[in-house]
Order: sequence, then C-alpha cells, then structure tokens
Amino acid sequence: MSRRPAVIGVYGLLGLGEALIEVLTGAGHEVLATDPDPEVVERLKERLDLRLTRGGDATKLTLTADTVPFDRADLVVEAVADTYQEKTAALRVLAEACAPQAVLCTTSQQCALPRLAASSGRPARTLGLRCATPLTHGTGLELVTLPAADEDAVSLARTWVTGLGGSDEAVPHRTVRAASALIADLTARAAGLEAEGYATADDIDTAMRLGCGLPIGVLALRNMKWPDTAVRRPRAAARFALPEPRRRIGKVGVVGSGTMARGIAEAVTLAGHPVVLVARAEDRAERAAEAVAVALTAGVRRGKVSPQERVDALGRLGTATRFDALADCDLVIEAVAEDQMLKLKVFAELDSVCRPDAVLATTTSSLSVTLCGELTRRPENVVGLHFFNPVRAMKLVEVVHTGSTSSDTLATVQGFCEGLGKTPLRCGDRPGFIVNHLLFPYLNAAVRLVESGEAEPRELDRAIVRGYGFPLGPLALLDVIGLDVALAIQQSLHEAHRRPHLLPAPLLRELAAAGRLGRKTGGGFYAY
Repeated sequence: MSRRPAVIGVYGLLGLGEALIEVLTGAGHEVLATDPDPEVVERLKERLDLRLTRGGDATKLTLTADTVPFDRADLVVEAVADTYQEKTAALRVLAEACAPQAVLCTTSQQCALPRLAASSGRPARTLGLRCATPLTHGTGLELVTLPAADEDAVSLARTWVTGLGGSDEAVPHRTVRAASALIADLTARAAGLEAEGYATADDIDTAMRLGCGLPIGVLALRNMKWPDTAVRRPRAAARFALPEPRRRIGKVGVVGSGTMARGIAEAVTLAGHPVVLVARAEDRAERAAEAVAVALTAGVRRGKVSPQERVDALGRLGTATRFDALADCDLVIEAVAEDQMLKLKVFAELDSVCRPDAVLATTTSSLSVTLCGELTRRPENVVGLHFFNPVRAMKLVEVVHTGSTSSDTLATVQGFCEGLGKTPLRCGDRPGFIVNHLLFPYLNAAVRLVESGEAEPRELDRAIVRGYGFPLGPLALLDVIGLDVALAIQQSLHEAHRRPHLLPAPLLRELAAAGRLGRKTGGGFYAY
C-alpha cells in the first residue's frame, strides 16, 4: 500500500505558492512554507492567517523565512518564478535542505524537466507538478514524470495528488511542454494585439472568455500563471462612447438558411423583433423555419424558454425566397456561406432593395467587411456582426467597423446586440478580428504538434483542459468547429498575412480532403 506524505513543503510564495498553501492546509496537511525573499514571507503572514482561520487549519502551517524545517518534509513543491535560473537555484537549495528520501516537485511549465531534475542533484526523486489556473482546489493538480524517476518517488507523489482529488494519471513531460508552448504562443499573440492598439487587454480577455468559453482571459491567465511577468494595466475606458440617439431597430431580415442564420433568427425573434428569413429556395426556407421551431421546443424542455415565448417567437418569424421581402427591414443580417464573392453579390442586391437608412450587417468571421460596404451606396451603414455558434448560448458579438462606418450605426447595432442579451465588442476590420485571429493559429499549431509526433491528440487536449481550465482541448474543439470550416478560416488568415506559421497544417488539409470533418461526419481527430 502506498504511503501518504505527512509533511509537505512549499518553496516560493508568490501567486501559485500561496494558492497551494491554502489547498494543502484545507486538506489537513501539515505545511512548511518559505520564500527566498523574507519580505514576501512577512507580507503573507497576516493575510494567510486571516484567511486560514476561515477555511484551512492555521495550526498546520509553519510560515518561516528559512528552509531548516524542510528536513522533516516528505515532499516539497517548488513554486518560484518560471526561469531556469530561479528554478535551478531553488531546487539546489531544497536538495541540500531536505532529507535524502524527500521528493521534490517543480511547477515549471516553461523549462525542460530533465534539465531541472539533473540540476537538483537528485534526478530520480525530482518530478513535475502541473497546477491548473486558477488553482482553487486539489483537482487541478497533475503529476509529471520522467522515465528515470524512482518508482517510490512517483508512488508517494501520486498518492498525495490523488488524495487531494487530482488525476491518478501522470502526464508525459513532452505533452506538458507542448501544451505550455501553445498557451505561451497564444498569450504572446494576445499581447501583440494589445501592443498595437487594436484592442484593450480587457476587451481581448472578454472576447476570449465569451467567444471560446474560457474561465479566464488569456492575458489574465498569463499574469496568474507567471506572476513575475504580470503587468498592472489601467482599467479600460467604456467600450462604446457613442452618441445618442440610436436608431430604432424593429423588423430584422436574415439572409441564409444554415446553422448561423437559424440561430440568429431564433435569438432575434425571442428578443421581440419580427424577422423575415430569406433563403434561396422554398424548401430551404421551410427547413430553416422548422429548425428554429425545434430549437425553441428544446428550449422549453430545458426550461430556458416558456411555452408562451415559443409561441410568440414563432409568430414573429416569416420566410421568403426573394430579397424584395427585406424592403421594410431596419436591419438586414447576411449569414450566407463564408465565401467573399457570394457575400459581395448579396450586398449588392441588398443595397438595391433595402431602405437607404437600413443597416446592412455581415456575419463573416474572417472576410472583408470593407469590401461589402464598398459595393453599396451606404458604406456608413455597413458593419460586421460576428456571432458565435451556438448563437443562443454564446454571449459575444464582435461588432466590426470599417473606415466608413458611422458612429450612429455603431451605437444602433450595439443597442440591438445588448437587446439580444449579448456583449458587443467593437473592433476594426481585419482578418479574424479578435477571437479568430488568436484562436485559429493556436489550433493550427496544435495540429502541427500532432502531425510531428510531439503530442498525441488525447494527451494534448487533456493537458490543456486540466492545466489551463479550457472547456475543450484544441483537437476536440476543431472537431466541434468542423475541419473544413477551420481550414477555410486558416487559409484566409494566411492569405491576409502571408506568414509561414499561418499556413494550414498539412494534416488539417488531409483530414478535410478525406471527409473527416469532425463531429458532423462522425470522425475527425476523434471518432464519434
């Protein structure tokens, strides 16, 4: 039977170390804690004592400015800044202070574990520990091992991690490195958007939280994961400082009959707007209306929609096959296939039939909004409204303005989106806007890791989900999006920027060409 470590040490008390102390004392462990900076120890004493009296057992904690008591520790977690210099120095201090049989765990996500293990002087008893962000309970812990690790050391550490509710499966070191590289690249691109003034840090983080379902924004994640690199930023100004009055949006037109068009029609009718959905053929229009009815019925079953709301919403929905039906609409939302020529053709036709003051919006996720506006006589009334799928559930709408879009039009569509219960985020017209500009290069890089043999899909997805709290790993997310859709967006990003890393991964092309498009075809990176 595996023995359970009785005394746990924590070395490094900024951010992660402090969170570990609370988790460990809350689980009843005796904890010895220190930091290389004695001032950090002093600053934490009062704060930790106050919190532990409300939660964990304060009598189990020894907060000290030296490592002398560490000779009693069965296992010590190192949680200093994630650099080779800081990590290796810490591990050498611990190797000298701890008993020979003690296990050392490093929390590094950036440094190579074999190198750190060797620098500790006791490589067989040095392991890695992955900690989810934010770490609020022990289920966010996972053990990282090397082939040369001592079996007794692995057994002791695994018993401790599983005793806290963490995973009983050890994560391969190469997978941890691959996941860490993906997240580091994602946060670097997000920081680049902020640095060039395209969007504020708050807007970037809001977009990624609401658009991708992340528990925390990627820039906030960077600051929590690596506190030594944290940057204090002033609070962003209000996203929309736009003039009133806004134009009233009454009747709304939706052009298209696919998933997005149906989702938009459902959300807009539920918000109280009369809607006319225009499709290419009568049978397509009928199927779209039937799909909206089915979705509303499912909403009633789940308790999200009342029976009367369903009846009222369906009463507001009409269908047509000619653009003439859009002549009295205040807002028309184009939601046809992601094809630039098709969208341009639709906009030219809309301009000829819609009122001069009607707002025309495209749902494109990666194509040019500006070109759509240039084909009309009303570029000031043309915007992008990038909804996210499923429309009913996803709260984010990227409101895309061109150089010609008027402030009045922006204020009007902002009010419309808020009326749908959405969070509108304003951004300029560039390929990918905020979310796709960040998301798809991350997904593409994950595919490259798999095709190179550096990571297995399931292991990589698991490392991202458990280590960073993402709702889905990158390969599972690609299967949900559809590999054909992902390929098209990635191609448009590459065509716009012509950077080598944006070229779609060969494996993505091969799976799409083979018809393995993800969940909708029963198989992609996974079988369904």
